[in-house]
Parts: sequence; structure tokens; C-alpha cells
Amino acid sequence: MKIFSKSKGILFFYAFDILLLIIFAVSFIPFAKNWRVVVNSAALNPKYISDISKIIIEIPEMKKVNTVTLNKSGSIWTGIDSKTNTVWPCDETSVNNLLALVSKTVKMYKKSDKKESWETLGVDESNARKISFITNDGSIVSALYYGVEDGILKRISVRSREQTIVYDTENSVATYLTSEASFWADPFIYPEALTDLSRAQSQEFLRRGQIIKFEPETDRKPDYVYTKIFENEADITLSFFNNGNNTYSVLTKMNPSPFVKEEEEYALSKINYSFSVSSWTFDKLLETGQINI
Repeated sequence: MKIFSKSKGILFFYAFDILLLIIFAVSFIPFAKNWRVVVNSAALNPKYISDISKIIIEIPEMKKVNTVTLNKSGSIWTGIDSKTNTVWPCDETSVNNLLALVSKTVKMYKKSDKKESWETLGVDESNARKISFITNDGSIVSALYYGVEDGILKRISVRSREQTIVYDTENSVATYLTSEASFWADPFIYPEALTDLSRAQSQEFLRRGQIIKFEPETDRKPDYVYTKIFENEADITLSFFNNGNNTYSVLTKMNPSPFVKEEEEYALSKINYSFSVSSWTFDKLLETGQINI
């Protein structure tokens, strides 16, 4: 009678366990394949891009929803936000980047097809970060509900308003899920939509400050006022109020170029935002001749 040594017995035991694990795993391969459905799709049909005239971004924060609405008039974009309730010129580059991103075909991994999972995945009405794309005739061509993010896989949960299914997709869009006006607003002292200057020409006019809600007291006068006229005959007046803490609050007043379309002139005339700059930025503007006071 052949007797196994203790070491051979242990080895046989582990080999048998490994074989069972392999059989167990293989038996689940068809199930896993069917469960992890993958589709190639775009969140926004590219054919609608040229028709988009409004983008609404809704972000739940501290039991309330903050909103940014981006509106297209002719060739320019302006925005209004619920925090400052002011109208400002958009950073067209950011808007175009968002449209390009959501209209790109990407892999989407089916995560759930049950409404009961919405809250857990953060795509329910109360918790989702929403982006709606609206055309000239007022039609909502895409409304997207974004939820929890997976930092390891770099994915984010998403569903559309019309569907129950929740997918995981690449989380590049997370950068644009913000209601901060300073993210969406034109970043220059002299906005591109007003001046017709190129991006490269505008770089030296970086604002660096935040979009703010600023309403000075009735009897308070600005410390400095500067008006600049551009080659397209548009002009802007900046009123600087020294806050005494190494910052200035700046009121803006714009007169559009007489050469713009009527709808663009109307949109630009509605702009009424304010922004802040540091004393360092203010001194730099003086030093480089970007403002003359």
C-alpha cells in the first residue's frame, strides 16, 4: 500500500482547492459577460451641437440647488448664475470643450437598470448633478444626471432623463460639473466677446479674480475709473473700489461694437457682472499699461 508523505498530502490538498476555484470561476464567465454590458455611445448626439443655444447646469449643494445657465446669442455666449445673479460673458473655450466632450463616442458600462439604485448611485433627482442641452426652439435634446465617481477606474455614474439604465463612463466631464461663475466666465479683464481680440492677444489681460456680487453703497464713489476703447469701437468702463484688504472690487459697464448683430448687441448690453482683483494684479495692470489711471 502506497502511503503519501505529509508534504505531498498538503500539496495535493492545495492543488485540489485551486482546481475547484478555477472550475467555480469558469462557471461564472458567461454570467459576467452578460451582466457587464458595454455600449459605445455619446451623451449628446453630435448632430445637435450647432443647434444648442442654452446649457443649464444644476449642482446640489447644502440642501439647495445652485444653477448656471449659459445662453448663446448669435456667435457669443453669456451666462447667469444663481449665486451672484449677474450676467457675465462666457469663456467660449470652456463651452466648446464641454460640447466636444459630451458629443464624443465613449464606452459606457451598464451598471443598473433599476430605479431603486438611483439614490445609491447618486443619479436621483435630489443628488444628481445635471446638465441639460436645449436647442433654439426650446427642445431639450439631452438631459444628463451624473452621480458617484470611481477615483480608481476614473469613471462616473450617469443616466439620461429618458432612461432608467445607469451607466459608468469616463469621468472627464466631472471638471464641468460646477455652478461656479468664475469657471464659466471669460477670464480676461477685457472680454473676448466685446473686444474681438484673439485668445493670444487677450492673454496679457488675465483677470485672475473671482466673479462676485458687488453693490456699493449709494454714496460710495469708486477709487479709480478707467474706460478703454477697442479697434471695433466697443468700449468698457471699469470702476475700482479699494476694499482695504489688498483687494479691489470692480464694476463693469460695456458698450458693444456697432458692427455686431442685433441679438449679440442685446446680449452684451445685459452684462452687469463684477469681479475682484488683488492689489498685486491692480498694480501689474498699471505697470504694464493695461489700465491708465
